[in-house]
Amino acid sequence: MEVFPALAEPITVPVTKLAAATIAEAGLTDADYAVIEPAEDGARVRRASIDEQLAYEQTHDLGHVTYSLEEFLAELDTE
Repeated sequence: MEVFPALAEPITVPVTKLAAATIAEAGLTDADYAVIEPAEDGARVRRASIDEQLAYEQTHDLGHVTYSLEEFLAELDTE
């Protein structure tokens, strides 16, 4: 049997990586990301904050392209 070390710090994961029972138990059915963090009884799963979601997407090159207002208006002018 493989033994894993205790969770040292919180990690953010896509909800799709979690078991269905965990998703339901933590109330994550409409969430995109979850945070697994150390707790006294092992680990706790909770919904990721917006900042945690953005950090995950940026570190995994999943961020969305954003436009400045000026770029958006310039695009409208060319159509």
